[in-house]
Amino acid sequence: MEAQGKARQARAWHGRAGAPPSASASQLFGSRLALTSAESVEDDEMNPGVRVAAFLATRNEVRHVVATAPLAPPPPTASGVPKPEGFGPVSEKPVVVQHSHRAEIQHLAFIHTSGGEGLLGSTDGRGAAIVSRFSLSTLASHTGEGSTSEVLAPSQAMYLPPASPVLVRVNYFGKSLEWFEEDRCVRQVHTLGCPTQAAFVRGQPNLVAVAEGNDLALWDLRSSEKNGCAKRITVAGGPLHGLAIGEGKNAGAIAVGGAGRSVTLVDTRKWTPRNRATNLTKYEISSVHLSSVAEDVCYAGGVDSEVVCRNVGAKVVQKKENPEKIYGGGHYDGFRGDGRWVGLQCTTLPTTSSSSSSSSSSSSSVVSGGEEVLVGHTELGSLYMLLRPNDKEKE
Repeated sequence: MEAQGKARQARAWHGRAGAPPSASASQLFGSRLALTSAESVEDDEMNPGVRVAAFLATRNEVRHVVATAPLAPPPPTASGVPKPEGFGPVSEKPVVVQHSHRAEIQHLAFIHTSGGEGLLGSTDGRGAAIVSRFSLSTLASHTGEGSTSEVLAPSQAMYLPPASPVLVRVNYFGKSLEWFEEDRCVRQVHTLGCPTQAAFVRGQPNLVAVAEGNDLALWDLRSSEKNGCAKRITVAGGPLHGLAIGEGKNAGAIAVGGAGRSVTLVDTRKWTPRNRATNLTKYEISSVHLSSVAEDVCYAGGVDSEVVCRNVGAKVVQKKENPEKIYGGGHYDGFRGDGRWVGLQCTTLPTTSSSSSSSSSSSSSVVSGGEEVLVGHTELGSLYMLLRPNDKEKE
């Protein structure tokens, strides 16, 4: 009965032209999806696909899910935008955490550490934070045995830097930013606005970029001048809800988006806004992800079921003979899931040397490595995997 009620609510909301359902700050800005690995695979019939392993949060429980999906390109619609297919998890087991949450989990974060281990951070609606340590071999065998957990003080959201034991948590209503080393708080600062998202600057675990209202602030753990705030930039289109640090071809860029339904790229070398794309989604943007294989390309998820892929640095051109079709690199694909997004994450498939025999079909080279996969989790429990081919393959 509960699942049917949620489905009816989602269908009724999609038919309305009003505002999306209201959600708390942690529900809107948090992510209940944390990817652990992604790789290209082939089944017995040499059909290409993608297998991902991820942590999913459902109510007060964390599950580790391994899902495999065939990613043959679907036929395009009349408007030219392909319809993606959603694939549910093929196998799943609840991950046993020693200290379970007593409220609904609002945010997950996972990083790989040295020694073949990984750290999973989770926070719930009451502010309780738990950090669990898992062995990567244990996750590969799809069990939750041998995990250890530590309980931290209450927080709203938590972010882990790559390959570092440092942890940062932000408190939206408390307007605070705290650094942790393991379970010890080493510093706390008060922000000017309500922080919604935070991300560590690549290669600098002491620098944290924080979205505070209409500002993008850079906080330095080592600095005491100006309470540790090294830089503050006012970005149009706020309040800001989503933030992403660029890597690969987008190294040196930070993408932010929010209530203005726009995404702005900030150049970290000059600390000035570089490009801006407007009117990307129907409602407010809740999450932003930068591509690592295509310059200025970003993924923006709305507070509803919409997600779009857009080249922020390109201009959109419309020709008179066909005004409904958009030309140029500014617009890519967009789609809607079966419910509100509660987690979106982008990853790049590792490059593999694919050896195909002459008798194999030509479709076996659809997934050859280096492509980007956008993984999404909806509030109805569906898991989406969508492949963005390389620009060379598109040509």
